[in-house]
Amino acid sequence: MHERCERLSRLPALPWLLTCLVLLASAWARPVAAQVAVRTVEPAVVLPRVQVQPQPQAQAQVQTPVKPNPDPRHVIVPPRTFTVPSVSGMSLAAAQRKITGAGFQSRLAPGQYDASAETVERTEPDAGQIYTADQRPVVQIVLAASPRKMPSIIGMTCDQARRRLESEKIQLVQCSVGTYSGRTSANTIHTQQPAAGTTIARNLRQATAVVEPDTVEVPEVRGQALNQAVQRLEQSRLRARHSLPLQAAQRVLAQEPNGGDRVAPRSEVKLTLGYAVPALTGLECDEARRRVLAAGHRSLDCRTETTPSALGQPGRIFRQQPAAGTSVEPLAMQAFTPLLRVRVPALVDKPEEAAVSALRQVRLIPRAEGPAAAAGRVVAAQSPAPQTLVEPGSTVEITLALSVPDMRGASCDAARALSQRHGFAAFECRRRVAAPSAALGRVFVQEPAARTLLTATRPIEATVAQGILVPKVTGLDLPDALERVSAAGLSGHSDASGGERVVVAQRPPANSEVQPGAAVALTTQRMTEVPALVGRTLQEALPLIDARELRARPDSADEPALRRAQAQQPPAGTRAAVGTAVGLKTLLETIVPEVTGRSLDEARASVDRARLHAQVETSPRVGAKTVRRQQPAAGERVAVGSAVTLHAITRVEVPEVRRIGCEEAQAAMRNAGLVAGPCRVEGWLGVRLGTPTVERQSVAPGSLVDEDSVLVLEARTPLAPVVALGSTLTALLSAGFFWWRRAPPAPGVAAPPALSVRIEPDLAPRVDLRAPQDMAAAEDGTPDAHDEESRRRAFERALKLRIEGAEARTSIRAWHENDRHEEPRP
Repeated sequence: MHERCERLSRLPALPWLLTCLVLLASAWARPVAAQVAVRTVEPAVVLPRVQVQPQPQAQAQVQTPVKPNPDPRHVIVPPRTFTVPSVSGMSLAAAQRKITGAGFQSRLAPGQYDASAETVERTEPDAGQIYTADQRPVVQIVLAASPRKMPSIIGMTCDQARRRLESEKIQLVQCSVGTYSGRTSANTIHTQQPAAGTTIARNLRQATAVVEPDTVEVPEVRGQALNQAVQRLEQSRLRARHSLPLQAAQRVLAQEPNGGDRVAPRSEVKLTLGYAVPALTGLECDEARRRVLAAGHRSLDCRTETTPSALGQPGRIFRQQPAAGTSVEPLAMQAFTPLLRVRVPALVDKPEEAAVSALRQVRLIPRAEGPAAAAGRVVAAQSPAPQTLVEPGSTVEITLALSVPDMRGASCDAARALSQRHGFAAFECRRRVAAPSAALGRVFVQEPAARTLLTATRPIEATVAQGILVPKVTGLDLPDALERVSAAGLSGHSDASGGERVVVAQRPPANSEVQPGAAVALTTQRMTEVPALVGRTLQEALPLIDARELRARPDSADEPALRRAQAQQPPAGTRAAVGTAVGLKTLLETIVPEVTGRSLDEARASVDRARLHAQVETSPRVGAKTVRRQQPAAGERVAVGSAVTLHAITRVEVPEVRRIGCEEAQAAMRNAGLVAGPCRVEGWLGVRLGTPTVERQSVAPGSLVDEDSVLVLEARTPLAPVVALGSTLTALLSAGFFWWRRAPPAPGVAAPPALSVRIEPDLAPRVDLRAPQDMAAAEDGTPDAHDEESRRRAFERALKLRIEGAEARTSIRAWHENDRHEEPRP
């Protein structure tokens, strides 16, 4: 504005004055109405008034009917179609030509082969199906089923049969050598599957065949009866050759070729036959001779045995040659009967039981003399002397003596019982520490020595090895246990030595009797300290348990990051063996969600999703509820199922109160659940003319705000614009007069630019940019509350405040864009 006035200063004085007056009047003719936007949380400020041009609304699009284009180049031609032709009953070649002429490609259906002489049964897809050029499928031709006969390949070789079947499009998948049948020559097929001449399916593609072998394997028949051997050879397509007539008693002694050799079918196998040797033991010679002749042998030579080893019943066979059950050629057999006199065996130094048994085996009767004993007596003398020939049933006198038993290695009780059975009633058992090689609690020295022969009884003394009692060391620390074992004269050995260890088992067990210096094996367990886990989450506790080499046993393992330990067993600080299970009683926690600023329904849903229980505290007013506070605060960890208190208020709709009186507008605000602030009525220089009506309200009608929010109403009197215009003209005339009276500038020196500051109130503010002290002065009616210097200072301080709301930021940005070419503003 100042630059415009300088450009107009070159005109004559009167036009220039009138033009400046018009410009100033247009700039200051706007009514000045103070607004106060009172918020419940932050102090209100006043923004500069910015006029935002409304966005032009989108014009409705009018659809104009499209007229048909008579240009033939734009005519839409329908796509060409192709129909599957009907070829049922045609030959394969004719059907393929017709399908190709219809615009399709053709092929035989899977599983069928090319048979031009056969007719077509159907197609896939069926005849009559219509397709476009880009949808045409390949038409599959299915030939009508006609009977086929399996060709014969009997008598052919495998190669010949394979070529014969390939002409019929059949594959010979197996051609193996089978057993001898005699139906065809060697290496030719004697069996086929499917059989020759049978009706087969069209899709049959495989066949098998069995070939006649050129050799057969000779079975093993040695030792078998002749009839069984002949039958087995005939089953193998071989012939048996032998010189003797077929009898049931005959056995095969040898065969040529041997079993397992391969020969041509119908070959001869030479069998060497023999006879089975019957059992003759216990028979008299006449009965044995009859059995030998019946078995096919020539004769039996029955002899009497003259050696001392000839034992048995006189007159009956006790030995034969060859042995019973063998198969031999026909020969003269031999049998032996015992003598009628026997030799007395040697009995001295033999135990009583062995001597009596030896005499009874040669049919002699023993008669014993000597000290009485249940066991252990030994023959000291005999009569008759050994090797004397006597008749069977004769008596042999034997003199018995007591033999001291060997009691070494027996306990005291066992040694006493053993000595009594051997005829020694007097027995004494002593105990003393023995060498490490002696068995504890066992006899290691005796008097008299073992196997001493005595003709009369006497006392026996036995000494038992005494050991050391193993001390109890389970439950002790390893160093203490080793020290106690060493003090007892034993040698302790631990299974491990690293770390802090406690003995959990020992071998031998406590109070066992062991030899001096014996080894005591100690089984230890490494100990560790149980960490403090109460109050930690399961996710934090598990690594601590693993670090101490313990096992975690929580009551539940789901969601470890949200489970917190409430109790533990064993308690923290106790010593436990490595690998011990640490029981944890946990409580599942959850994180309290942020629900302030949300609607009550959304807040409840968010609390439910967090597995918590919502408790609502709100006013009885009906309307949309919004959460303003919550307890516990967002982000805290609480137990699942805990209560979350939600403090909610009602959202009410701001009524329309413009163009009505202040009292009526305030009553309407109170009825809507709001707190009506002061109805500001401001005029020029404090002059108020007429009844004021509400022109502005701090929140637009229809908006949803919190209940009991404070709203400010702005009103003005009907004659306020007239007074403002008069005041403006007076100010302009005064300014022109002072300008006319000012001194002219010095020649060649340009006049300094004038500073013009304009504070323009916003008609729809979101925040108040006035300082609190300036606001208080304005409400008190202080004269300098509205002067330009106070407003400029308030504006500079208010710019440092945080401006909230997209509408406020938009107003400031628009104010800078629209007014950057006008007179400078603070």
